[in-house]
Amino acid sequence: MDDLKTVLLVDDQIAIQEILANLLRNNLYKVDVCENGKEAEERLSGQKYDLVITDLIMPNGDGYGLLDFINKRSTQLGVSQRIMVITGENSLDVPQLIQDRASLECFTLYKPFTKQDFLDSVSLVFENPH
Repeated sequence: MDDLKTVLLVDDQIAIQEILANLLRNNLYKVDVCENGKEAEERLSGQKYDLVITDLIMPNGDGYGLLDFINKRSTQLGVSQRIMVITGENSLDVPQLIQDRASLECFTLYKPFTKQDFLDSVSLVFENPH
């Protein structure tokens, strides 16, 4: 079990958390869940994850602030972090906004998506070198 990929899932909607976390666990990922960016920052300060999946619009620390935190942390530690953004903000140029805020490679998945779309996206993130 120690060789499982670790995922930090950050979303303020409990129903989405439960569905996505269960999907990941059923597909042999180790998952921790946070409700907002501030909570995620605390987790990331104490543990390394193979992938961070985050919503963008959340109370008490949004996804943009979390991306800034990860960017600063990865620069300090000399490591890069795999990031997947899930968002319902289809009207915004989300990839450009992410790129403008942080020098991170992020995969973006727009809501609504199917369970298979989500799992395929997670697989793609792990297949692409960073």
